[in-house]
Amino acid sequence: MSRFWSEYVLKKGSFNAYNMYITILLAALGIFLMFRMFAFLHKSLIVPKRIKIYLGYLLPVIEFFVWMGFLIWAVRFLYTAYDFVSLIIISVLVALMAAPAWFLFRDFIYGLIIRFQQKIEIGSAIEIENIKGIVIRTGLLGFDVKTNEVNIDNIPYNKIIGKIITRHGTNINLDSHLIKLCIKSSVDINELIPKLKTTLINAPWVVSSHEPIIKKVEKQAESFLIDVVVYTIDETHVQKIRDYVMKRFYGC
Repeated sequence: MSRFWSEYVLKKGSFNAYNMYITILLAALGIFLMFRMFAFLHKSLIVPKRIKIYLGYLLPVIEFFVWMGFLIWAVRFLYTAYDFVSLIIISVLVALMAAPAWFLFRDFIYGLIIRFQQKIEIGSAIEIENIKGIVIRTGLLGFDVKTNEVNIDNIPYNKIIGKIITRHGTNINLDSHLIKLCIKSSVDINELIPKLKTTLINAPWVVSSHEPIIKKVEKQAESFLIDVVVYTIDETHVQKIRDYVMKRFYGC
């Protein structure tokens, strides 16, 4: 397709280097904005947590292959336009980036495997040789472990290749917090509570291994006063959880 397009515009005499570069840049910008929009929508989705987790794993994989496809398309586009100077520059850049790209790709792939196996999840108490703590973040290339009240260690996935990962069933470092909510709703409470629980479980700061507990529900006119207990590893997350919930419901 790119060969046909290049030959067509060259015959018409309307194609030049400026237009070619603008086309490539616009395509790259479009891909970048598209996946940033997907990432934003993924964070806003109210779906079961397991589905949300798997979508979070899948999106980076799709984005990686789309960018690889874009690179192949751009190279072919430049080749059919006989822009050999740009091809040489791209080849040099690729050669210079080959080694660091390999290490990043290794972490990326191993991270996908280990997260799909659910060996490392946010809120889990884990032990890997001399590393012991609570997972507070899982990224594309590594994860963060809170080892005590002060230290947070960032661990690349390649550092735990072939090592035994022990997950402790009970996380004694978790704290439970009571959150008081006032929600305006005309729906039945039996319909509201499951939606509220799903929203709380999907909140990034709520530990997934401990389901939120509805302690008290009081009806007042068109509103519900609800006391809910959530588990988190940091007290400063409580207000963030409350704000997250109230953005998805009508507050009093």
